[in-house]
Amino acid sequence: MTTKTFLVAGGSSGIGLELVRKLSAQGHEVLVVSRRGECLAGLPGVTHLPKDLLTGDLSEAELPGVLHGVAYCPGSITLRPFRSLKPEAFLEDFHINVLGAVIWLPFIAQLAGLAETVSPVAAHLQGVERLAEEVPRQIANAATIWATANTVLFLPFAGLFATMAIKIIPDRPVEEKAIIRPMYLDDELIQVPSMALERARMELGHMAELTEAMLARVRPVLESRDLGELSQQHDQIVVLREAVLSYLQQVGRAELSDAEADEHALLVAATGEIESMSAALSYELIPLAQTLKEANTTPSKETTDLLERLFQTIQASAHSALRALVEHDEPAAQTVVANRDAILKLTAEFHRQQAVRLAGNEPDRLLRLRVQLEILDRLRRLYSVAEHMAISVLPRSVLAGELSA
Repeated sequence: MTTKTFLVAGGSSGIGLELVRKLSAQGHEVLVVSRRGECLAGLPGVTHLPKDLLTGDLSEAELPGVLHGVAYCPGSITLRPFRSLKPEAFLEDFHINVLGAVIWLPFIAQLAGLAETVSPVAAHLQGVERLAEEVPRQIANAATIWATANTVLFLPFAGLFATMAIKIIPDRPVEEKAIIRPMYLDDELIQVPSMALERARMELGHMAELTEAMLARVRPVLESRDLGELSQQHDQIVVLREAVLSYLQQVGRAELSDAEADEHALLVAATGEIESMSAALSYELIPLAQTLKEANTTPSKETTDLLERLFQTIQASAHSALRALVEHDEPAAQTVVANRDAILKLTAEFHRQQAVRLAGNEPDRLLRLRVQLEILDRLRRLYSVAEHMAISVLPRSVLAGELSA
C-alpha cells in the first residue's frame, strides 16, 4: 500500500484521535495540529504540531509539500440556557465549530481524498452494485460542503436567531419545591442570641413532633411492610436538621454569654440526637420489614405478647428521650435510663422462651428464631439511641447514681 500524508486538525481527542490512530495503523504519515499532544505519543508516523486553531498562526512552511487529505475535527459546545450564555462563550463556539471549518473549505478535494482512504473501496464490485457501495461516501462529502456553506450564510444572523429563540422559548423560572420548611427559625432574631436560641429550641420541638409521628407509625408500617412513609418523614427531619444547624452557626458568630454558649452547645448536640432517632426508626426498620416479608412467618402468641411488651417499653423510652432532650426534662431522662432493667429482663425472658422452642420439633423453628432475634436486635438498637439521648441530658452526678444503683 502506498504511504500517504494527511493533516488532521484537532486530532488529539474524540473522533479526530480515532481517525489519527486508524491512519497510523494503516501506515500513513499524519500531521496533527492541536493544542495538546500527550495522547499521540507512541503512534508511528504521527507528528504533532502544537497550535491553537483559533489564532490562525499555522503557516504554509510548516506543512508537508504534498497532502493527500485533510480533516477538521475540533469542536466544542456550551450547554446552558440562551439567557445565561455570555457573548464571549457564544463567539468562541462559533469560532471553533464554524469559522475554523470555513478556513479549511478550500481543502475539500483533500477531504474527499481522505474519505477515499479511510473508506473501503468496493473494487470487487461493478456497475450499480459498486455505486451502491461507494456513493454513501460521496453523499457524506456533499453534506459537509452543504453544512459549511449554510453556516457561512447564516453566521451574520446568529445574534438575531438567538434573540428570537429567547423570545419564542423563554427560560422557565425554576420553582424550588422544599419537602418541608422550618416553622420557627427567624433570621431577624439572630442578632439577639437569647431569642434566637429559643427559636432554635422550638424548631427542635418541631423535629421531635415529626419523630413522634414516626414512632406512632411503627406498628402499622411493620404490618403493611411499606417503609415509604417513614423514609419520607426522615428526609423531612434531615432537612430541618440542616436548617437548624445553619441557624445555630449564624447565632454562634455573635458574642454569647456563658449561659448562652452552653445552651448553644446543647442545641447543636440535641439536633443531631433527634436526627439519629429518626434515622434509627427509618434505617433499622427498612431491613426488618424486608426480613419479615421474605420470611413470611408468624411468631407464636407468647412470642408476640413478649415482643409487644418490649416494643411498648422501648416506644415509651423514645417518647421520654425526645421530651427530655427538647425540654431538658431530667426526670424524663431518668425514666429512660431506668427502663434499661425492664428491657434486660424482657430480653432474658425472650431468650429463655426461644431456647425452649428451639429444642422442639417445629419444622420452621430455625427460620422463626432468626427472624425473631433480628426483631429483638433492632428494637434494642432503638432503645440504645433513646438511652444515649437521655444520658446527654443528665448531669454526671445523677448519672453516676443511676449506674451505681
